[in-house]
Amino acid sequence: MNRKFFSKYDSILLLVIFLIAGVVYFWPRFFAEDQKTVEIYADTALVEQIDCSQLLKPTEYEINGVVIEVSSAGARILSSPCPDQICVRQGELRENGDTAVCAPQRVVVKMTTKEKKQQDAIVY
Repeated sequence: MNRKFFSKYDSILLLVIFLIAGVVYFWPRFFAEDQKTVEIYADTALVEQIDCSQLLKPTEYEINGVVIEVSSAGARILSSPCPDQICVRQGELRENGDTAVCAPQRVVVKMTTKEKKQQDAIVY
C-alpha cells in the first residue's frame, strides 16, 4: 500500500479551484468602472463637484489661491500659497475617501466613488 498523498489529478483540481477563486476575487478590482467624483469645498461650502469620467483632459481649478488639477484618474493640489505645502505633498487622490486639506486657505478636496472604502484599522 504505497499511495501518494496527492495524485496528479488532485493537483490539477486544486490549481483550477485556486484559479477560479483568484478570478472571482480580482475581476471586480481590475475591470469595474467606478464613477469617481471630486468634491471641492471652500469655507465648508461645496464649490465644485466634478465627475472624473466626463473629463477628456486634465482641468485646473483655482479656489482661494489653491490650484487643483482634476483628471480622469483623480485629483491633486498643484500649488498653494500656504507656507508648509502639506496639501501639495499629499499627492494624487484616487481612492474613495482620499482627502487633501489646505487649512490656511480653508480648501478641502475629496474623492468619492460608489464603492465603500475598506477600513485600514479599528482602534478601541
